[in-house]
Amino acid sequence: MADLIPGVEKDTLIFKLARECVGLSRAIERTRHEVAAMRPTDLHTRQLPQAGQELTAVVQETEEAANTIMTAAEEIMSADPKAGDYPEKVQTAAIQIIEACAFQDITGQRLRKVVQTLVHVEDRLAQLRSTFGNDLEDAAAADLPEGDAALLNGPQLSGKAIDQNDVDALFDDGPDPAKS
Repeated sequence: MADLIPGVEKDTLIFKLARECVGLSRAIERTRHEVAAMRPTDLHTRQLPQAGQELTAVVQETEEAANTIMTAAEEIMSADPKAGDYPEKVQTAAIQIIEACAFQDITGQRLRKVVQTLVHVEDRLAQLRSTFGNDLEDAAAADLPEGDAALLNGPQLSGKAIDQNDVDALFDDGPDPAKS
């Protein structure tokens, strides 16, 4: 660094400016490597769309399995125990329930693919955060929703959501006459 600009003293403004430019150049080079490692085109065109398709399939398969299970349970409940075909109806419905529960294996595989994609994105973002420091988080925080938009978060993970009893307490004006 001392030979950065031959004949220029270290304490001069030109030397300090040159040192800042070298530091900036190195930061830009590190950033280029980080962005290249993220493979943003691959993330955008292949990995994230694939993760979305996998999640859509999980939702569809879960819905189909739930419908099959409920239909089979209704068949069992409506079957007449005194009828001669009762054992066969119950067994057939029970097999349908067992087969419908097999969806969880396939959905588990699909969810693992989605998790791998998210871990990849998370790792790359952590590398960018280490390169940029708090500037990256400050910029992201500026894009966070405010007001009602910040409140509408849809279904929450267990332990993260507002407890239903707390919600009910907001609407309680006193004892419920229907419960008396």
